[in-house]
Amino acid sequence: MPVRERLLLILPDGELYEYRCARCGTSLGERKVKMKPEPFLVR
Repeated sequence: MPVRERLLLILPDGELYEYRCARCGTSLGERKVKMKPEPFLVR
């Protein structure tokens, strides 16, 4: 069954996605994608 990915939140350390059934819209789960921290320069 196909699912749809939906971005729920943009967090300081990543993004939170929700997965829903394409047919009935039932929530099937969530996934958090962690982002790499931006390097910073020390002068």
